[in-house]
Amino acid sequence: MSPCPRSVLSYVGGLCWFLALALPPLAPRTHMSENAMGSTMVEEQFPLAQRALNYARDFAAHKRRAGGMPVGWLQQTMWQVGLEVHTQPFSRTLPFPDEARERYVLPGTATALSPGQIYWAKDIIFLVNEHDLLGMEAWLEAYHGVNLTEVQSSGTPGRAGAIQAAIALELSSDVASGQPRGDHGLFLRYRIEAITLRGINSFRQYKYDMATVGKTLEGMFRKLNNLLERLHQSYFFYLLPSLSRFVSIGVYMPAFGLLLLVLILRISLCFTGPGGHGDAGFSGDGFGLNQGDLGWEPQPGLLALVPPVLICHAAGVALYYLPVLGQHVATQHFPVSEAEAVVLTLIAIYVAGMALPHSTHRVLSGDSGDRGWMTLKLVALLALALQLTCLALLNFSLGFLLAVTMVPAAAAVQPRGPRVLLAALLVLATPAVTLLLGIFVQRELVEAPAAPGEGWQLFLAALAQGLLLHHLHGAFLAPLLALATYPCWLLLWNVLFWR
Repeated sequence: MSPCPRSVLSYVGGLCWFLALALPPLAPRTHMSENAMGSTMVEEQFPLAQRALNYARDFAAHKRRAGGMPVGWLQQTMWQVGLEVHTQPFSRTLPFPDEARERYVLPGTATALSPGQIYWAKDIIFLVNEHDLLGMEAWLEAYHGVNLTEVQSSGTPGRAGAIQAAIALELSSDVASGQPRGDHGLFLRYRIEAITLRGINSFRQYKYDMATVGKTLEGMFRKLNNLLERLHQSYFFYLLPSLSRFVSIGVYMPAFGLLLLVLILRISLCFTGPGGHGDAGFSGDGFGLNQGDLGWEPQPGLLALVPPVLICHAAGVALYYLPVLGQHVATQHFPVSEAEAVVLTLIAIYVAGMALPHSTHRVLSGDSGDRGWMTLKLVALLALALQLTCLALLNFSLGFLLAVTMVPAAAAVQPRGPRVLLAALLVLATPAVTLLLGIFVQRELVEAPAAPGEGWQLFLAALAQGLLLHHLHGAFLAPLLALATYPCWLLLWNVLFWR
């Protein structure tokens, strides 16, 4: 079949538009949109740089001596500088242990509140927590009186009212750990504006000293101190191609819209056909068939589509629930750890699901003609278009990546023509293969190429990390891929092997 020129043009146009977002005409320079965010320093320089470095050295020494968070030293030091100090013990049972944590986590969180000073109109909360995101999540849930992630906590005895904004500091960070990029994401569900500042060991000749870092932090705190209302005059949805330029939603969404137009064109061909006639549609210069090839076959009812749709979504439900629920059974019968059992079960279900919908068309009330697979493909295209549209509004980067990989395969798949080539294209478009290839590409970009074995281990670690992030912090990526994207991909796989 020859691909529809409009679909190819739309797809290429979407990619070109996205690549052009880095150009200055489409990416204006960042700027201040609120006068209160201007310069508000009390002193021209930050005079406490050496004192901050001394605190950092003392903290590191006590942490090494204690073999963990030096809670006692933190309490004593904060009391000495006049802060009100509280500690919050918490615990969390992990769904399965990973390399960095045991199944049972029993840390403590140290919290300090500023008592109010001459130049401050608002209270400042200094929070030091253990176990990264777990500690931050435990404190946020206790402070707001909710329990969303099954964290067991004693609550927070100290309070300072509604939180206006948050600044997370990671002055010593392992950027290759596979962890989320900062604590700021946890504040989103509480409608708190947050940002993470990360210190990275650099080999560059010019580096920022503690005086510059302190001046930046003090300036940010004093700017927030001057605000009488929440941040609302800026752009709420934007991308940052660089530190000095941004792209608003009205500029970057057309790139996604052009990719989505490919699916819309294919869906419209299912109804109208190339000549614009409605009835015997399902034709297609998009599907490789002409209107006359179909004849006047009786159109299958909607109930005929129930078996393949149910089986595909049942595979997605199994992919979501069974890896964690069945880990104990796997460890009893195979020489693997709990974390390995979860990941290997996940991969086994993912691959086994490809064989399930392959023969579901046999139960379609005796209808094995072209209208059956075309109707099923129509359902898959509608589901995929809806998923990608909703996802692009929540996470544009993820939505655009899935659109780039899945749209061509979804548009081209059919049970006729070069089936081996289409099968290879569809396998490459599956989210699991996209993740695996993305790991190798990322390592190439950071100039640290990964061997096949190392890349596979990173892939397994990424799968385990994705499941943990969902169960611990409510990340939606794992349920999205298992319950929505994977069943949709299985429907397309069913279309490819229709007989």
